[in-house]
Amino acid sequence: MNKWGKKVYIVAADYNYGQITAQWMQKFVKDNGGETLGVEFFPLDVTNFGPTIQKI
Repeated sequence: MNKWGKKVYIVAADYNYGQITAQWMQKFVKDNGGETLGVEFFPLDVTNFGPTIQKI
């Protein structure tokens, strides 16, 4: 977080591992003084992340 900044937007796969990892990342960010700006989950077959990247 010191190198890249304290604001995070989490993009993860919409299945068990992705959701657990996103929860862990939210805790890590908070515990280290950062802010999670948003969390978004995608089905495994999604290949177009353009709309989400534009939001970020």
